Amino acid sequence: MDPPHRLLIEQSLPARYSEWVVETLDEIEGCFLITDPGIADHPIVFASHGFLVMSGYSIEEVLGRNGRIFQGLDTDRRSVMEIREAIREERTLQISLLNYRKDGTPHWILFHLFPVFRVEDIRVAHFVAVQVEIPMRSRCLRSYAEHRHGGGTGRLLVACRNECQSDYKLGCDTVVESAIITGRLIIMLFWTSSELSFSLVGLEVEESREASEQEKEKAHDAANIVLSTLIHYSQLTGRVVSDKRCSEGGISAINSSLVISLGRIKQSFVLIDPRLPQMPIVYASDEFLSLSELEGANSSSSAFIVGVLEAFCFHLCRTTEDLVHSALRASSLDVNTNPGSASVSCMWSMHDMDLNELVLLHAMWALVLLCLLELWFNLPQSELCAAIQCYSRHEVLGCDCWFLNGPDTDADAIHQIRQSIQAERSCTIRLLNYRKDRSFFWNLHHISPIRNSSGRIAFYVSVQLDENTKSDDHGLSAHMRQLGVVGAVKVAVRSLSLCAGPSRLVS
Repeated sequence: MDPPHRLLIEQSLPARYSEWVVETLDEIEGCFLITDPGIADHPIVFASHGFLVMSGYSIEEVLGRNGRIFQGLDTDRRSVMEIREAIREERTLQISLLNYRKDGTPHWILFHLFPVFRVEDIRVAHFVAVQVEIPMRSRCLRSYAEHRHGGGTGRLLVACRNECQSDYKLGCDTVVESAIITGRLIIMLFWTSSELSFSLVGLEVEESREASEQEKEKAHDAANIVLSTLIHYSQLTGRVVSDKRCSEGGISAINSSLVISLGRIKQSFVLIDPRLPQMPIVYASDEFLSLSELEGANSSSSAFIVGVLEAFCFHLCRTTEDLVHSALRASSLDVNTNPGSASVSCMWSMHDMDLNELVLLHAMWALVLLCLLELWFNLPQSELCAAIQCYSRHEVLGCDCWFLNGPDTDADAIHQIRQSIQAERSCTIRLLNYRKDRSFFWNLHHISPIRNSSGRIAFYVSVQLDENTKSDDHGLSAHMRQLGVVGAVKVAVRSLSLCAGPSRLVS
């Protein structure tokens, strides 16, 4: 997981709820996950202790991953599509599902999914997935002779290939997730091909499993506990959440399924809603948030800070050295002729206590600054700068599209963009913009209207690239990358507007 993505995962819950919410969620009994549809690939941002015990995964292996990693060979694709449909429509779903533990063993669960809405803009803040294990029941459907002749093995090989292909089509764009799924299938292939697993090859998981009323009630109770916890801690921060969609709100909500689709576009861009006053930003990509950060120690601000620390530390060290020699001379100690006598114990025996305290104070400051310098150079610069210099998502959403402008931004360029928006046409321009720390950069800015399936303008997409990164690893120019982003956003908006759920794409 790259540092900016890890930072988003870590801040997902504290940004909405109180800082104590994670500790309280850890104390809740039961198996549940919390995911964030606002982050690319809809990752897991919290996993309960009960879930980790049930699945066999560690917390490091789960956070930042998509729920696909728990699916396997016999996971019903229709059930998976039902879950995705519920996410797209932002509604509650309860369904029986076959998942896989880390060691590859299957187990049936009652999967209870529900959205948590942000009251201020009726967007989905998080999804909560409560899981209640259903006792395993299997039946013998295939004979050992079938496996000896390669019937079961052949089907597993085909399933392995199909699984990898389907995950690729469905957006499994991380090598680690594909490797886990493929590895799990290879383990199962080994089991079914081994003479030592004779007692296992005749067993096949049932095609479906219905949960009992007791298990459904258990899932419902656990969901209520998690929901009440999230609501309580959101009230402490003023960013209140609810399990119901509220009608009021300032910024228009976009469908969480659209957010997930846009998260797969790994470029710097924002979506602007032209139907609202001031044309606020309603979506910002992770790469756009990183656009405003400093590029490591090469930036002028970083170099300036390091230079000041080095100079101040050098000055304190020299001052401390002079004070020590003055103190030793005041104690009639000849450092040049008798360096062995210049001990700390002798220095503390001096009568001039003010001088001793001054020496100690300078030494302490020198040590503190040395520690700060060591911390600065040892920490990855991307993490340090991202934590200090980046805009967060909640700082960007709701702002107008001009918030990166500053005193030296060309007014004629801004006027040209406004004219393009009024004429409902595309515009590409080079613009001087400012980061959060007010350092400037040249922004290659491309803005284009995005129409829905009925031909009406639903959004404007603003693709913004730092001039210092004109070409990517594939050699594409900045303009080609911008056109690629516009095309991808058009596909996402038009495909979802054909089957828009409760969160309307256009009014």
